Amino acid sequence: MRRLPRRLREFCESQKIMRLAFTDGKGYPHVLPLWFVMIGNECFFGTDRESAKGRAVLKRPRVGWVIDGGTSVRTYKGVSFWGAG
Repeated sequence: MRRLPRRLREFCESQKIMRLAFTDGKGYPHVLPLWFVMIGNECFFGTDRESAKGRAVLKRPRVGWVIDGGTSVRTYKGVSFWGAG
């Protein structure tokens, strides 16, 4: 993952849920909420290798994800990423 500015990294670290996007075996997109943790500038999520999403990401590791949150229009923030699962 790219190096994040301090304030953006702190925002991501304060969130609990990310939205992971990947494609299934037929090429259809899926977006699922997942728990995640930030360690340094890296974002980690876990899933069972035998789950549908685990198998899909192992076969097609190019993924995208969004971390967002806020309580109002003024405080809402979001950032999107892409990489290998």
